[in-house]
Amino acid sequence: MAEIKSTLDLVLEKTKHLTLSEEEKQIQRHDEFRKTLKGLIRKFADKALKMKELKKELEILQETYEVKNPHPKGAALKNPPIGGTRPCPQRGRAV
Repeated sequence: MAEIKSTLDLVLEKTKHLTLSEEEKQIQRHDEFRKTLKGLIRKFADKALKMKELKKELEILQETYEVKNPHPKGAALKNPPIGGTRPCPQRGRAV
């Protein structure tokens, strides 16, 4: 009697020869890092994490995903941090 295969089994069987390039793996790790980082920042903003805990979690996160610099070149210029880098339109001073 023939074995009935699930859709997942069929997909895995047909795609087992496909692999990700190193560049694709790096992009995937970076994306996962950013998603996890956003979660940590949300927890910090909600006061569920203290600054000390956030720094510790960030270090662990960087080691886990092998990310040395989470910001690509020029990102700081395109998305400046809040607090002193953009002039306030009403008062002419930094926000």
